[in-house]
Amino acid sequence: AAAEEAPAYERRRAGEAAARLCEAIGRKRNEVDPPEKFRFRSREGRDGREALRREAANLAGEPAAPEEEEATEPATAGPEATEPTTAGPEAAEPAEDFVGFENRTGETLDLSLPGAADDAPAVTLRNLTDCVVTLRAVLGAVRLTNLDRCTVYCGPVAGAAYISRCRGCTLFLTARQLRVHDSSASDLYAHVASGPVVEACANLRFSGSAAAEWEGK
Repeated sequence: AAAEEAPAYERRRAGEAAARLCEAIGRKRNEVDPPEKFRFRSREGRDGREALRREAANLAGEPAAPEEEEATEPATAGPEATEPTTAGPEAAEPAEDFVGFENRTGETLDLSLPGAADDAPAVTLRNLTDCVVTLRAVLGAVRLTNLDRCTVYCGPVAGAAYISRCRGCTLFLTARQLRVHDSSASDLYAHVASGPVVEACANLRFSGSAAAEWEGK
């Protein structure tokens, strides 16, 4: 064979070169594909495989084909973040400060308020039974709801007086407007700038002496 006809020193040099090549290939193989069961492929590993492929191609006299990039799936960062939501019902607008009396029985109640008509408060009386109430102030509005057998002396009202579900009451009012609903068996001593609005009522009696009654208190 041609290998047997070559001089001994050339065969020795070729064997040493082949041994070095096998050793280099083994080192590169360990770099590219280490024996660990689990590993992460890095750019350094891809560069090692490319260098090994070029070296093998040079020995074979063929051009090395570039290594194709490994396809990687986009990383999943878990569930998409969502905008914070408001749990439960929406926050209600803060209620206006309550001015007046409620849930009283058999009491004499007196309310005095400073201030002029420009900033007069709205006063509410509700759920009162057998009470006598005196409102010593200029009021922006007054609302009387669910009163039984009460007597109410009310100062001048710059706006409207609303009366609802009042039974057996005596009311003294001076207001710009008067609205009465679902009330019965009551006496209203009222001075108003316009005619009263009365709906679903029975046995009401009206008189225009509220101003005189207020002057006498």
